Amino acid sequence: MATEFYFNSFSVGMSRSDILISLHRNGEEIVVLNASHVTAKLLAETLNRAIKELELIAEQKVLILKEADDSEEKPSHDDIAT
Repeated sequence: MATEFYFNSFSVGMSRSDILISLHRNGEEIVVLNASHVTAKLLAETLNRAIKELELIAEQKVLILKEADDSEEKPSHDDIAT
């Protein structure tokens, strides 16, 4: 049986031959993945396809933090008290 990890953030590093992906849960590193550049690129493409399929099925875009921040309603000039 495979070990399961839940993570809510990550960091990425690279060398000339490998990509390191550090998975974090609540700011604490829980596991480091070491992959070849080819495998890492295939993983990225596969994850992108899976997310796009999820968005089509759910009819809703999965927002990353920057997109969520940008989509929050900003006060208009009229809403700002002078």
